[in-house]
Amino acid sequence: MLFRSTADGIGLTGVLYAPAIAPPSLIRRPTFLLVHGFGGDIMRSATHALGLRLAQHGFTALAVRTRGSGLRNTISARLDEIPKDLAAWSAFLGTRGASRVIGVGQGIGGMWLSTYLSESQDPRFRGVVYLGPTRDLPRSEEHTSELQSH
Repeated sequence: MLFRSTADGIGLTGVLYAPAIAPPSLIRRPTFLLVHGFGGDIMRSATHALGLRLAQHGFTALAVRTRGSGLRNTISARLDEIPKDLAAWSAFLGTRGASRVIGVGQGIGGMWLSTYLSESQDPRFRGVVYLGPTRDLPRSEEHTSELQSH
């Protein structure tokens, strides 16, 4: 389990999955940043299983929590705050020498990644994979607001 803080002081945790045997240095493999979906968490979502599989195949993967992790936080988190969390995780990967990152977003995690990348133009990222991408978020936010008011 890893611990990081964002620029605005929010504490976050993540899980780093690394291959048991490092691939030869001649092979420049990308590192994967795994962002869970709505109501998910790093240990109870597809990101955990995916992180394990990627490590078994010689890749490094980082499954991350954001201030939107878990059902309660997903409902209360604001989309404009999540990029701060992903920036902290990207910086962490940079300190480990990761210069080629593939973002993997499950559900709303894909939207969080897209928002972060459109705002930051983070040069480490080489691509994004969307697993069950979210659509119609404005309508979904309206519905969530209705639920919170009851």
